[in-house]
Amino acid sequence: SNAKLASGVAPVPAMRRAGIRVGLGTDSTVSNNSLDIFQEMKASVLLQRAVTRDAHSATAADAFAMATREGASVLGWDDAIGTLVTGKQADLVILDLDHPLGSTARRVLSDLVYRVGPQHVREVLVAGRTIYADGQFTRIDAAAMQAHIKHHYQNHTTR
Repeated sequence: SNAKLASGVAPVPAMRRAGIRVGLGTDSTVSNNSLDIFQEMKASVLLQRAVTRDAHSATAADAFAMATREGASVLGWDDAIGTLVTGKQADLVILDLDHPLGSTARRVLSDLVYRVGPQHVREVLVAGRTIYADGQFTRIDAAAMQAHIKHHYQNHTTR
């Protein structure tokens, strides 16, 4: 949202070094139309590197941590979400990470931040329940929901 609203770039590496907890999210459709956490992870690293002119100022691991466990910590929910451990909510995104160079631990993390997007999502589980699989939502009628939203905004927008 800072980039879209021309509010500058937060000094995230300095903030984290100072012990400030930093989470990464998508804000809302008011200041970020895509709601794409993959895009946000990539932008967070590239912006920091561009501003600091230091290729080590932000890494794929930093972005992934801020989007998961550190984001949960910022919200005060790290006892319930942010990592896949027994006793926490089991939110999980299953991705297709087929890559022509093969997969290694380093390549997977790099691909998660620099290459992956919504088109790679194969399944989503929230609190252990599948809500999206094989390109379809499993718990809502997406077409009916889209029609309802379109109707609402056609009849309630200021002109």
